[in-house]
Amino acid sequence: MNVKVVRLPWRIEVGGNDIVIQHPLKCNNNNLGQCNVAGGFIRIAQTFNNSEGDMAQSESSKTNTFYHELTHAILDVMSRSDLSGDESFVSTFSSLLCGTM
Repeated sequence: MNVKVVRLPWRIEVGGNDIVIQHPLKCNNNNLGQCNVAGGFIRIAQTFNNSEGDMAQSESSKTNTFYHELTHAILDVMSRSDLSGDESFVSTFSSLLCGTM
């Protein structure tokens, strides 16, 4: 089985907004990722906590999380808070994006 390695960028631009990709140990509320266009960042957690304790987020999960947060950023720039706040939509759309790489 071939494993596809996707290198995440360290910086992107979304609608004229510079966004730095950060990799903290954890994100707020045990989220896998966070996005804040006004703050200029997307954060991808290195670890998360589950019933077994702290675990490392896999590389494929980090890639999926990046596309998830990128989708939020795009929708936020488009002023589509209705779609950005719909986690089911964001998860489905970002999974389709992730599958193109």
